[in-house]
Amino acid sequence: MLRERWCSGRLFAATRSLGWGRARRLAYAAAWPLIVAVRLPRTLADARGVGGRRLAARVAAPALLGLTVQSAAEAAGYLAGPGRTAQDVIDIELHRFDHLARGDAPPEPPRAPA
Repeated sequence: MLRERWCSGRLFAATRSLGWGRARRLAYAAAWPLIVAVRLPRTLADARGVGGRRLAARVAAPALLGLTVQSAAEAAGYLAGPGRTAQDVIDIELHRFDHLARGDAPPEPPRAPA
């Protein structure tokens, strides 16, 4: 999740800021903590709407971590451009199972007898 959030955040910001001047890029990069402050309450409200307070409590820490990584990556994208994140996002999307934690991968389908 963290690698995907980093690559997506950096790519988003680099693409969004095409044609922006240096001052605007710097301002958006400096404001990255505000993204977390705005989006985390919205995310937790959505979780409460779907699964109540228990779900919101369960997703609070992972959501905070993911939003923090994505927002910091957006700052990097505003300042340094996309780097190779477009290729990384494509790899993550096309080879999703290769990027899952061992316990999260689906079981191998049964093989046909030879």
